[in-house]
Amino acid sequence: MELKLYTYENAPLDELVTVSISEETPPAPYDESTDLLNLEPRIAAVFIKPDDEFPLMRAGRILANHGIFNVKLKLSKEISPFDALGFLNALYSGPKKDLKVALPLDEPSLRTLSWIFAMVSSARGIADLGSNECTPIQLMELLGELCRSAAKISGGRCSMRVVTPEDPMFERYSGLRTVGKGSLACMGVIDYLPEGMEDGCPEVALCGKGITFDAGGYDIKPERFMEDMRTDKTGAVNLAAALALAIGLGLKRHVRAYLACARNLVGPDSMVPGDVIGYPDGTTVEIGNTDAEGRLVLADAILQARDDGAKVILDAATLTGSAKYALGRDMCAVFCRDNRMPQSLKDCFSYTGELYWQLPLFNFHDRFLKSRRAVLSNCGNGCSVPGASAAAAFLKHFVSDDEQWVHIDLSSAYLPEGSPFLGKGPTGAIIFPVGLWLTGDSLD
Repeated sequence: MELKLYTYENAPLDELVTVSISEETPPAPYDESTDLLNLEPRIAAVFIKPDDEFPLMRAGRILANHGIFNVKLKLSKEISPFDALGFLNALYSGPKKDLKVALPLDEPSLRTLSWIFAMVSSARGIADLGSNECTPIQLMELLGELCRSAAKISGGRCSMRVVTPEDPMFERYSGLRTVGKGSLACMGVIDYLPEGMEDGCPEVALCGKGITFDAGGYDIKPERFMEDMRTDKTGAVNLAAALALAIGLGLKRHVRAYLACARNLVGPDSMVPGDVIGYPDGTTVEIGNTDAEGRLVLADAILQARDDGAKVILDAATLTGSAKYALGRDMCAVFCRDNRMPQSLKDCFSYTGELYWQLPLFNFHDRFLKSRRAVLSNCGNGCSVPGASAAAAFLKHFVSDDEQWVHIDLSSAYLPEGSPFLGKGPTGAIIFPVGLWLTGDSLD
């Protein structure tokens, strides 16, 4: 997919449709449900509701639904680059559709916008790759290049290490060894140091789930849930993209991403219910459900970040169906120790306009993880289990009391049917708020 951006002054008007946005009712004889009118050749009006939450995104989606991808967006007031980014993300309809867009922004703003959009659309494309195109190691190669290309802009140092089963260090990753026994697994570590900063403990650790295909193991998924499981790697993809965004925007802190990547398939050596595994911190876990694999590999990432001395840990994963049942697919779920979300992260979600909802996490949620044979079970058990909170409680077990920790369950990672604001496919969720949060003066 290629994006070409123009100022109003250099726009090739003979190639674009000039589009205005109206909150008025469409004129007679058109029905009030009409959302687009061709007024003249290459001139159109988009009609949105006054109470639409994201008017520019809604307009972009209407245009895309009508097959209009070459647009001069005619606006009577200034917009921010992030507003323009929302419009472009809504207009995006996959890698086959090129975009030509004229916006009321100057050339420097358009250059920055073009880079950010290219990076985000690349991440959305990577999240959508099939398992045959994207093994765990191939995934890390793609994500490493995404961050390295951003470092070429900032001048900082970006390095990557991929720990495979052949590496002695892989022995400590109990979750990855267990999940990957039926196929492939690796731990990818992307390390970013701003220019002039000496190596040491990372200030922030980003821990992402990168399951390149999740069949569910021996607790195999029903057919209707299987098709989209190539996108179970979105936690790793979107956190790497958030790091790349932060790097490109001038990140000034040491950040390290731990991306736990595997395929969860059925094989002669695959884990089965009843297996018990042990982690380096002494925690034992009974496998109650092989389809609850994401928390197993995230525990590896969190423990590694903890041992490396990270002061702040943020993890993200397409972790539970429960989060989608609670919130739908238009927002992500956020969990924090003591239910205290950092104000700076709240502010970044608010600034970018991305929706989230904080779900509860209390010590009493631990009771749903009881096991007779181990410290924890990897799946919730008991009556009326709050699945998303129970999964968060599992992860919290591996975080020390000294670390600030945020867990994001990415219920908004993928839209199988699209929405009023975004097309079908991966959404790029949390890339913008987390990327901005990393660049902020404070993480509190």
